[in-house]
Amino acid sequence: MAFDIRAVLIDNEGCLVHGKGLRFRNHRLAELQHWVHSHPDVHFGLATGRSVPYVEAMTQVLGLTNPSNRGAPQGRSATPCICETGAVLYWPWTDTHEILAALPPTDNLLAHLEQTPFRVELGKVACLSLYPEGGWSVARLLKKVRSFRGIANFEVSSSAAAVDITPKGINKGTAVEVICNRLGLSADQVLCIGDSGNDLSMRKTAGWFACPANATDECRTVSDYRSPFPATKGVLDILAHFVD
Repeated sequence: MAFDIRAVLIDNEGCLVHGKGLRFRNHRLAELQHWVHSHPDVHFGLATGRSVPYVEAMTQVLGLTNPSNRGAPQGRSATPCICETGAVLYWPWTDTHEILAALPPTDNLLAHLEQTPFRVELGKVACLSLYPEGGWSVARLLKKVRSFRGIANFEVSSSAAAVDITPKGINKGTAVEVICNRLGLSADQVLCIGDSGNDLSMRKTAGWFACPANATDECRTVSDYRSPFPATKGVLDILAHFVD
């Protein structure tokens, strides 16, 4: 089957890299960088819960930023990354960002979680990310967050490492829709790659969704293609399946 993929958006932990706090597989990232620069007509960006500074660093790893000694690959300067689970867009070529929606006050939610062991990820401007501690799992923390009486005012999802809380109606999928509209792309020209719960919203707006071997059962069930390889190697396999 022939695909007309014009944009690829991939999750970070579990896809671009193996996981939070784990050593990068630099040879695989080098292969991915080579793929990106061998396909200048394909928009390429991250779709992650991470903050803009983290995404800036990863786009440097992939060579997506603006070096002074050459022009931008075709279309690359217009390609934003999705940060903070869809609440923020970031353009690595110009080092600028846009907040798509502001997070409502979270004081009451945090008070509800007062006796719950977690830490808040620093550096975010429109998303609250909670990492479980003290033996708690992401699933248990997610259940506690969803028991908050006012949770209907927020969008709640989870990754392999954290619970992400964004403004109501804002998620990775809505950010994909914004990107499609701005780049003039149809849904069937967009491939999204994810591995966990906060990636599922992209399935609703992207024409194609794929996952590496380490993905959750929920992601595997809705994927158009499931790679037999994990993380970055799986991403490279997915790209070969849909684009090469």
